[in-house]
Amino acid sequence: MLFALGRTRLREGDLVDALGECHDRIRSFVQLAVTLSERVNDPSEEIAAASSRIERYFSVAFPLHVADEEASILPRLRGRSAKIDAALCAMRDQHDLHTKMVERLCGVARAVGATPNDPRTHRALGVIARPLRSILQDHMAAEEAILFPAVRLYFSSDDSRLARREIEGRRR
Repeated sequence: MLFALGRTRLREGDLVDALGECHDRIRSFVQLAVTLSERVNDPSEEIAAASSRIERYFSVAFPLHVADEEASILPRLRGRSAKIDAALCAMRDQHDLHTKMVERLCGVARAVGATPNDPRTHRALGVIARPLRSILQDHMAAEEAILFPAVRLYFSSDDSRLARREIEGRRR
């Protein structure tokens, strides 16, 4: 299948590595949406399957990642420094924008799945997926540059263990 992406569970290890793996999945699925927007002539079954995966990822897994950051990371980093607080504030504000864009992406992905070879729905998918890819890339790069090192610096082993438990609990 052209659009195959596997499911991944949180592995044992470093909390930041687990968050980074989530970022990698976000990058993969938003790129899948961009690629799908350009593949109107692929087999209908493959298009429908890919659009379903995009919708499922962004309607289920992506909100969990946002909750992980806002509920398990943000409170434990808040107040550590002005730079970190500014990054946390930006992260939170950007999450609100992402939520709106992701809702739109999911709706268009459903439309692509319903009419797999309609060039209009594919174009509409590209119109939302390309800017979302850019916005998410900038967002994740800022988190990786500022917040991920802060987690490694400021989280105790207990903080990391509790955060991982919370993250895993959201996925049950």
